[in-house]
Amino acid sequence: LVRCSKMQHIVTAAKRARTLGHLLPGASGATGNCHRFASSSYPRFVKIVEVGPRDGLQNESKLVPTIDKVVFIKKLAEAGCPTVEATSFVSSKWVPAMADAQTVMESIRAWADARNESAQDSTASLGLGSGETKFSVLTPNLRGFERAVKAGADEVAIFGSASEAFSKKNINCSIDESIERFRDVADAARDLGIPVRGYVSCVAGCPYQGDVHPSDVARVSENLINLGCREISLGDTIGVGTPGQIVKILAEVKVRVSGERCERRKCPSNAFTLRSDSNSFLSNRLPLMWIAWQFTFTTLVAKRLPIYMQQ
Repeated sequence: LVRCSKMQHIVTAAKRARTLGHLLPGASGATGNCHRFASSSYPRFVKIVEVGPRDGLQNESKLVPTIDKVVFIKKLAEAGCPTVEATSFVSSKWVPAMADAQTVMESIRAWADARNESAQDSTASLGLGSGETKFSVLTPNLRGFERAVKAGADEVAIFGSASEAFSKKNINCSIDESIERFRDVADAARDLGIPVRGYVSCVAGCPYQGDVHPSDVARVSENLINLGCREISLGDTIGVGTPGQIVKILAEVKVRVSGERCERRKCPSNAFTLRSDSNSFLSNRLPLMWIAWQFTFTTLVAKRLPIYMQQ
């Protein structure tokens, strides 16, 4: 994996984007993990969350060696990705590709700590400074969360669905039951001061039930905010969303969970991700990203970073 062209393209694209001042840290006039836009109609920054090591590798037909995963994650961090979702602390029975989660996270934590202490760190010459990259992991239950904390994860993520049919097929429970399952994780994370990101899948359509109403997306988003999630990722899981449909979804979500409601729950009102897993970048992703920026949504979840940076 680490020798393949896709891997090299990810690193090259991230470095090139940073050099040109696109989306990654270090751009002229940027602060922290952000890029400033000339137009006042856009958000002041866009944050990239790279989920390839988890969401991408868990779907590979062949198991990827642990050492290759670790090298992959290191290269993403060295390239300047501000947040990398490294692995998933789930049952190896259900997701064999993530059976090495503990080893992967512990290896990355040790490497990151050593890098941060070193004055000769390779990222220092790029102007990133030490400790820029945060390492996130997926933790569907309290046991997984406890393992993740022990391994040194900076952030955790939980996942729900806007589709009842998808929720029952994917995690064998209803939407409301899934929210209750995550409550222990959210409470434990809050006690330890660990940020939580919430995923909402099938926001624009479901492979089992078809249409998904925007109000369902807003309701699940609100439930995750109530649990204590600091960011919400809205996922067009099967890539069927159209610009007009996405406008309705984002409008519904913003009305329900923005402003004073978010302030009371200590969640930034613009801490929402719009994500499309469609294969058609030019006809789908670019319009959806533009729409997200108009709504001041400021986080981009990427598992195909070269496409985002080079097309």
